[in-house]
Formats: sequence, C-alpha cells, structure tokens
Amino acid sequence: MRYKAILSWTATILWMATIFLLSHQPANDSSKLSLDLLDFFMQSLSALAPQVEMHADALHTVVRKGAHFGAYFILGILMLNGLRQVGGRRVKSAVLALCFCFLYAVTDEIHQLFIPGRSGQFTDVLIDTAGAAAGIGIFLLVLYLFRKNVKQSKLS
Repeated sequence: MRYKAILSWTATILWMATIFLLSHQPANDSSKLSLDLLDFFMQSLSALAPQVEMHADALHTVVRKGAHFGAYFILGILMLNGLRQVGGRRVKSAVLALCFCFLYAVTDEIHQLFIPGRSGQFTDVLIDTAGAAAGIGIFLLVLYLFRKNVKQSKLS
C-alpha cells in the first residue's frame, strides 16, 4: 500500500474513532458540549448582529443535528478518498463510501442505546447519511472541476 493510502485510511479511522468517542459520552456531557458551542455561537452572533433575534432551544437542535451532518460530511470525504487511494473507480467508490457511512451511522445509533441518557434515532442515521452524501458529492464535484481545469490547461 502506498503512503497516500496509508495516510488516507489512518485519517478515516481516526475520524471514526472521534465519532465513536463523541457518541460514547453520556447525555449530560454531550449536551454540555453542544450547549457550550451554542453559547459561543450566540455570543459571536450577538456581537456581529445584535439586531438578530435568537431562540436557544431551536438553535440547540440545529447545533446538535448540524454536528451529525458535519461529522458524516467529513467521514464521507475521508472514506471516498481512502477508497480511491486503493484504486477504486469513481462511481463504485462513491456508492461503497456512502453505504459504509450509512452502516457506520446505524452502528453508531445502536451504540448510543447503551450509553446513559442517550438514545438511538433513525432520523440521526438519515441526517448522518445525508451529510456523507453531501461530502461525497462535493468531493466528486471538486475532483471533476479540477480534472476539467487540468485538461483545459494542457490543451492551451
């Protein structure tokens, strides 16, 4: 295996471990983390736009669900990159990456059933999978645009 593949898979596994560790937090710890992030966000937004009215409960939900989307957005990119580094074709690798991210999201929600105060939710699996799909889609779009640009510059 080449060093790029090893590096890609190491990053993927470390990110999966990060997701696991965050999911392993009891509900109180997880809620405190997201509330601290929300507090920072609300203070920053108040400083930048004091006229904007904010509702903490609604924003807390957005922060928590956004964290799911963002974590799996990154996982989708890392997974697709890892598969491509070991010779996977674009479409096949994208489908495999998405399937793997979906399965990891399912196992993550099952894992949360055993954590105090946490619950597994199928809606979170859907949000996670949507995040992975968005990450994979953007990765493929950037790759396409990059290759198109390289081809055009070779023709010039």
